[in-house]
Amino acid sequence: MWEGETERHFVLVAADHLIKALEMFDSPPPIEPMVKAELAEARDLNEHWDENLPHFHVSSRPGALTHRTGRSFEARNPRAGPYNWWSWDGDKGLLVTPSVSGEQVHELVEIAIGAVRDSPYPDLADEVLPRPVSP
Repeated sequence: MWEGETERHFVLVAADHLIKALEMFDSPPPIEPMVKAELAEARDLNEHWDENLPHFHVSSRPGALTHRTGRSFEARNPRAGPYNWWSWDGDKGLLVTPSVSGEQVHELVEIAIGAVRDSPYPDLADEVLPRPVSP
């Protein structure tokens, strides 16, 4: 269980850093706003789990959250919380958050690879390794 939760936490941190790095480009590539918001919020809520977990781990949620991140996440996901690393959707497959699939995270990585390859900094492009064929 802890290994799965740890891996998900690292995915959330890496995705958050990737989004911030892409925003540093002179012409940042477009990222779906919901994906961007949900990954950043889930990372923040997992980082500050001690303040937020009691609110999300009960069926009738007590009161309003004090942090904006929790409020916007809850508005988008009224029946789901940010702490379930073992989520699956019949249509989307693996879920990293209630609204973001593993496939969407892979698409974010592909956007980053394309942005680096197309950047005006040739040294960056040399750092992108060829992608292995997906099984």
